[in-house]
Parts: sequence; C-alpha cells; structure tokens
Amino acid sequence: MNIDRLLACFVTVVLVSVSGHAQACHEECHEHDDCMTACANYGCAGDLTVSLPSESDWVKLGSLLDTPYAEHTDANVNVTLQSWGPEGVFSKFDASDPGDVVEVFSGEATILCGEGLAKVVDSDTMLPPAADGSLPTRDFGPYLTSECFVPRSVYPMVMAYHDDASIGPVSKSACQVFREEPSLGKAALYSTPQGNLELALLCDGVEPGSVYDTLATKVGQKRAIGMIEQAKDRIAWATNSQSLEALLRSKEASMGIVDLGTASRLREEYSLSLNVHSDYVIARVAGWVMPYSLDNGRHARAAEFLAFMSEPERLATLSEKANSIPARESSQRLLAGQTGAEASMFDRIISPVSTQVPEVLVYDGAFWLEHGATIQEEFVNAIQ
Repeated sequence: MNIDRLLACFVTVVLVSVSGHAQACHEECHEHDDCMTACANYGCAGDLTVSLPSESDWVKLGSLLDTPYAEHTDANVNVTLQSWGPEGVFSKFDASDPGDVVEVFSGEATILCGEGLAKVVDSDTMLPPAADGSLPTRDFGPYLTSECFVPRSVYPMVMAYHDDASIGPVSKSACQVFREEPSLGKAALYSTPQGNLELALLCDGVEPGSVYDTLATKVGQKRAIGMIEQAKDRIAWATNSQSLEALLRSKEASMGIVDLGTASRLREEYSLSLNVHSDYVIARVAGWVMPYSLDNGRHARAAEFLAFMSEPERLATLSEKANSIPARESSQRLLAGQTGAEASMFDRIISPVSTQVPEVLVYDGAFWLEHGATIQEEFVNAIQ
C-alpha cells in the first residue's frame, strides 16, 4: 500500500471510530479497497453482492434477505439473480466475479472447495453457536458436507402416497415400489437415475453412509439398476415436476417421489389425502460459499454476512417465510415450537406426522457430476 492509500485509510478509520459516520467509510474504502478490512473492523462493511440462482426459493424473500443485514452494518447489499447456464456455477467461478456470497448446492460446494475456488469456513469460530451453546458443526450435523460450505436449507425428497383406502390399498413404506404388490397401484418417479438408485439401494438394505460408495462400483450400479428394472411395470415415469404432480393429482399414481414442500402444497391446494413415508428420506442441501478470489476486505464482509444469516433464530424466521427447512437443528426446533432433542424437520411439514425416525441420506451432487453420464446411459436402457 503506498503512502497516499495508507493516509486515506488512517483518516477513514479515525472518522468512523470517532464520529460513527459510515458514509465516509463507504466513500473512501470503495476507492481504496486495501482499507476494507480496517473499515469492516469499525462497523463499515461497504458493498456486498449476494448471488442467488434465479430458481432459488429464497428469491421470494425480497428485501427480507438484504435489508436486516444492511441496517445492521450500514452496508450496501445487492442481491443478483443468476442463470448459470449449461456449464453450471463452475464457469462463473473460473471466468468471472460471481459475487461475494453465492448460493450453491452441497455437491457444487464440494467441487468448488476441492478445486480451490471457494474459501474455507471455520464454522465453529466464524458462525454463531446454538442458543444452548452447541457448536455450529454439531448443530448443522450431516449437512455440513464441505469445509467451504455453510448450509442453509434442506430439501427432503420423500415418497408421498394417497392415504385414502377408497381408491385402493394404502402404501405402508417408501420401498413398496420395489415389492411385487401390483394392487397398490403405480409409483410416480422421475425418469433419471438420480434419487431413484439411492432409494433402491436403501430399500435393499444398504446403510445411508455406504450408498454412494456402493453406487460408485459397477457391481453397485448393476444392483441398483436391476431393482429399478424389476419394478418398472409398477412405475409411472415423469419427465419433470409438472408431469409428476399431474400423476398424483389424477391419482393415476398412488404414490410418488416429491419434496416435502410440494407434498404439503398438493395436499392443501387440491385437498388430496396425501401423506408421506418417513422411513427413507433423500435430502438436498443448499447453502453459501465465498469465492476464493475475494480480497481481504470483501472476504471480511462476506464472512460477517454468513455469520449474521446463520444465527439460529434468524435462519428459522427466514426459512419459514421462504417455506424451506433450515439446515440447523436448533432452527428446526424453533420452527417446531419445541426445545427437546426429539424435534424434527418433519414436524412442521405434513400432518399427521409419522413417529418413525427416518433414515436420511444427504444427496451427493458431486457424485452425480462425476458418474452421472455413465450411469445415465445404463439407466435409460433398463427402463425402456
């Protein structure tokens, strides 16, 4: 830093510390980015850009996403919507400035972290603990899938079923699609291997922690695809969410894999007697990463934003407004209105609630990015 910048930074810090006049910090530090870390330490965070995929459910939060933090720090917060295109989020991290904080899924975060494109987050020192003092690593639990990833929302995929004996026998398990019980009717599944092969292995007795290791082998792939092939006469294939929902609404399918939010919406909007099996759940996790290319000042701003947004009560409130499930167990308990360890992310989604404790598999998007093309071809051949 040259003498002019050093002097400008010194003047800025003095102004902010003595008068609390944040505007001086915005003006001076915007021109001299080397000063940003010093400014951040005195309550001036400068500009912050948060990048969301255009389809993110947090888009609906609008000013609730940026205004509280902006008021807390006097920062200028810009929320931008991104369409990553066929190359995905990775092309933006390689070729351009994606923002200060970027929403991604856990699998994308794993790859970005592994390739050195995202900054490491020391969760237990950078993020706030739970109200009972539990460290963030414990509170986030299995959703903390990468050292660069700050989990935010969980999207459980479950087997929904018509809980109405008047239209036929009622399904008792998510795994009944793989059993020869044609009287139960058909199950609506997406015509892709993702999710289906995981469920097949879970239903064949593979422990959640071993599913992707099994699926990474030719023997495991053959095992899972073989289960799908044997059950294909009992499956109604859907190419997208609209066609799968239509199969459930028309009752052409007696059950189908959907996310919990969709199951709740279909139940309410169409007065369907839908319930969900909670014996096996495949959960996708969305959250935040900070690009590795951030300088010290931008990194300080981004880290402060992540800490602010990850506070358990705030995360619970915003998740409820976005109709998503927070990734922190303490936030889930707040939404469930409970403080005991028995509180579950399923308690607030669909009623009546099963008392069965689900086996939860965290969806590994990184696995599918590596193996998807090879498995896809074999899967398509099997279901034709």
